[in-house]
Amino acid sequence: MASISLRGISKRFGDVEALKELDLDIQDGEFLSLLGPSGCGKTTTLRLVAGLEEPTAGDVYMGEERVTDLAPADRDIAMVFQLFALYPYMTIRENIAFPLRAQGVRAAETRKRVDAVAELLGIEALLSLGPAQVHPADGQRVAIAKAIVREPRVFLFDEPLSQLDAHMRSRMRAELKHLHDTVGRTTLFVTHDQAEGLAISDRIGVMRQGELVQLGTPEEIFHRPTDRYVAEFVGTPPINLFEAEVCERDGARALRVGGVEMRLGEPLHTAGVDAQWGKLESVTVGVRPRYVDLGSRGEGEAALPGVVEVVEPTGRDTLLHVRLTEHADRGETGSFPSQGKAGMESGGSSDATTRCLVARAAAPPEGAEVALSFRPEHVLLFHPETGAAL
Repeated sequence: MASISLRGISKRFGDVEALKELDLDIQDGEFLSLLGPSGCGKTTTLRLVAGLEEPTAGDVYMGEERVTDLAPADRDIAMVFQLFALYPYMTIRENIAFPLRAQGVRAAETRKRVDAVAELLGIEALLSLGPAQVHPADGQRVAIAKAIVREPRVFLFDEPLSQLDAHMRSRMRAELKHLHDTVGRTTLFVTHDQAEGLAISDRIGVMRQGELVQLGTPEEIFHRPTDRYVAEFVGTPPINLFEAEVCERDGARALRVGGVEMRLGEPLHTAGVDAQWGKLESVTVGVRPRYVDLGSRGEGEAALPGVVEVVEPTGRDTLLHVRLTEHADRGETGSFPSQGKAGMESGGSSDATTRCLVARAAAPPEGAEVALSFRPEHVLLFHPETGAAL
């Protein structure tokens, strides 16, 4: 196995700067995913590690070895692409064995290794078939088997599940995680699907416009995003966002959303937060879907009132489209009660239609008047202009 290090990597395609002085370390045996929208530079990064692209500036290392100028064949890596490439005139067994034959591995050892990999991936019954006779998901398993059988130092996956349906993607995610736990090779995985990254990664790197915005564990990315971009990109349904006015109540800082004042407790009174806030008159409040409480309007509670416009059953849960009322009672203050878990997604303002995910049994009917509330410890705060986390 081997660690991977990128040092000051930049890459230009004509006038387009695809990567901007990227620094990245992937630990020996780690499963790291690069996550971001199309065009953010994640596939370019993977191709630079593979040696399929040359950097405009910077260096690539595997362990202590500088491999920037090494050909792909000399880097001891295996790559699985979005579209699996199998030779149509060969059987599945022959396809898997092909890399070993090219290396001159003896027939008996080749058969042994192909059988072992086929058993690991559960494709023993397919070995005598041709590529046209197998399901696309099985074809991708075969492509992964071709990569594993070589026993390389590093695995590179370029959106390998994107061509599969939702059910098969879910199954293959679990299989890839089990595979990594079993084989233990250093793995770089590229995806635009944040569910994949959260499910199978040791760490995730979130990219935007050629830059690495945040690098951390799935928990850190989800619960402690570095800015509004990461918070919005990661999470389904997406994070709920409110624009809030900064105000004072009884000598303590509070937030006013739609006329409702919210005291968010100690996190707002630390020296670090005070230094970041400066003289801000407003902030953006973010609350993850799972941390929003949905209840009826109660006396003396600080909550955002709304009306349920659409009810969408999704199976175990129900998705509610809630229109927040334009005016709330001015000057009402309080803490947020716990009235039943819900999830919420917003267009980013307190008077927008808001989507809330609730337990099916707790879903109110269309037209019901409800109140949205949340606890201080679950609130994320962002600078209204830069989007940086406060």
